[in-house]
Amino acid sequence: MGLLLYVIFGVLFLYSVVVHELAHGYVAYLLGDDTAYRRGRLTLNPLAHLDPVGSVILPAVLFLLRSPYLIGYAKPVPINPLNFTRVRNLRLGVALCSLAGPSANLLLAFVFCKMARFSFNPSASVLFLSLGGVNVVLALFNLLPIPGFDGGHILSALLPPSLYVEYRKWEGVGFILALVLLMTGVVGMVIFPVAEVILRWLC
Repeated sequence: MGLLLYVIFGVLFLYSVVVHELAHGYVAYLLGDDTAYRRGRLTLNPLAHLDPVGSVILPAVLFLLRSPYLIGYAKPVPINPLNFTRVRNLRLGVALCSLAGPSANLLLAFVFCKMARFSFNPSASVLFLSLGGVNVVLALFNLLPIPGFDGGHILSALLPPSLYVEYRKWEGVGFILALVLLMTGVVGMVIFPVAEVILRWLC
């Protein structure tokens, strides 16, 4: 890819992360929680969502190191389950909000795959296919049952109360655990085969 395509890739990757967080906040809003709305987070303006480390430094370093995976994150959208008025089970509401982010990435992956398929420019096709793959990886990575991750929130919603409390205690070390799994290649061994199957299906 030329320099222009790399820039386009970076911008669209950034928006993939933004859309992920926006989806969390929008579903919370639909359930009755307007916290994200009041704090100006229900917007596609990336400045409202950017995290200097997760949105810029981390993906840039992984890209420059030619890492086989490219991940990133934005500032978590604030959600207050106590404001949910359209769902009786608050833990179910949290699970639905958590599922929204990865679902948004899979939807983006579908769109990018179709754009790659119908593009008349080979370089653009590679660009869109790469973005499709990145969004699938983002979705799967966030769905890992790691405390503090979307998958962890979904898992905790399914646990009995006693295990739920114990599981929530580990949220502070979730990111460290994720980094260890990334550096040791465990995440790649788990995610890449599944991502390849999903990407082939979407395309």
